[in-house]
Amino acid sequence: MQSNVKQVFNDSAALTSKPSLKDGVLQLHFNESILKEQDKSVIADEVMETLVRTLTNVQGVEAVQVNVESVEELVNENGEAYTEPVTKQQFIPTEKL
Repeated sequence: MQSNVKQVFNDSAALTSKPSLKDGVLQLHFNESILKEQDKSVIADEVMETLVRTLTNVQGVEAVQVNVESVEELVNENGEAYTEPVTKQQFIPTEKL
């Protein structure tokens, strides 16, 4: 399990400022090490999902806005931009079993 964690989170990824909470949105500012592909400003889907699912379990946190230093537009692995704060509902499967 330890190797899986290292694959998801880069050891040098770190917050660059103190998180802030306003109107239910937790703002996080990371260094570029959190990115899966720095040249394309891609954050791994698994990283975003883990952050959002974990942090929205904290009382008062309804959504998470991730920012990365020197990156204007953060995108997922499909190239879709994160233009709004991310909620855990975005990770609920939409298919019926």
